[in-house]
Amino acid sequence: MYRRIGIEEREIISQMRCQEKGINEIARELKRSLSSISREIKKFSVQGKYYSYLAQQHYF
Repeated sequence: MYRRIGIEEREIISQMRCQEKGINEIARELKRSLSSISREIKKFSVQGKYYSYLAQQHYF
């Protein structure tokens, strides 16, 4: 069953990206698939920086 990435997970993604953590490490930490994290980051990044609030606004 698919479950959307929530605001808490998005904040973790944002923090880990600021710490220059890789997608593999983020996926492991969140117990998510590599493809889910990769898609999330690609979809909601601007000039290479991930913005969790953009992702959250997209779903509300």
